[in-house]
Amino acid sequence: MKNFKEIDVLGYKIASITNSNLFKVIDSIIAEGSVGNHLMTVNSEYFLKGDTIPEFSKAVHDARARLADGVVLLLIARLHQLQEENSFRNLPNMIRNSLLIFRTGYEWFLTRDKVTNTIPERIIGSQIIHPLCRYASRMNLRVALYGGLDTPRYNVGSKAGERLKELYPELKIVDIYPGNRQETLRGEDVAIHFKKSQPDIIITGLANHIGETWLNQHLKASGAKIGINLGVTFDYLSGNKKPMPKWISKIGLEWLLRPILSENSLSSTFNRISRVAKNFSHLFIKIINS
Repeated sequence: MKNFKEIDVLGYKIASITNSNLFKVIDSIIAEGSVGNHLMTVNSEYFLKGDTIPEFSKAVHDARARLADGVVLLLIARLHQLQEENSFRNLPNMIRNSLLIFRTGYEWFLTRDKVTNTIPERIIGSQIIHPLCRYASRMNLRVALYGGLDTPRYNVGSKAGERLKELYPELKIVDIYPGNRQETLRGEDVAIHFKKSQPDIIITGLANHIGETWLNQHLKASGAKIGINLGVTFDYLSGNKKPMPKWISKIGLEWLLRPILSENSLSSTFNRISRVAKNFSHLFIKIINS
């Protein structure tokens, strides 16, 4: 049973909760004793991948709670609210939606409280790791990490685990499994591996459709109560990658700038920009026609 409100955003039910209320949800899950509860941080890219990858779409729909990671989700939720009002009712649908998109963007930059009255705030995956580990330490919960390269040069998962232990000495990390071994071990075998260490929470640091799909298909078999995929977070913790500047995160543009700034050559940067532009145009068309 869900103890939080959900907002429909382009066919997905997004939890309308704050960062602090998230831990009340986790409290209730731990108290009920059920296993296989997938918490998912969702950004705008998920709407596009969900259209083309069926198993990923299923993972999004099946999640116990879908958390708004991206600013775009807050904007779309506000746009839907405006669509239900009488603004520009006499205009053709495409023109009306275009005007409402402009109004939503205007509100975001000048009167942000109007945008956040639908979904109150973002729950950012790369930042939730710290309150989640503090919570696990306080509640004496067992945590397993799954993800990150394990090579002589990059030992991302282990270094991320070491960093978390430095920050939270009381944290019980009972298992760390590298992400690149998924090529040689089937998903169900990874779940069986984790079941031996009996974690309460599995935190994955896998690509944003691989991690969600694995949790959807195998979290329950692992015996863990809660699973969440935090993508690039292990790379940040290990020092393998630098996090985006806080000012970029504050205005909500990391989804746009992260893939561009992470590239090392002009050609790869151009390819990334083209991909971001293509994805944004597809999302814009989807919103216009909603």
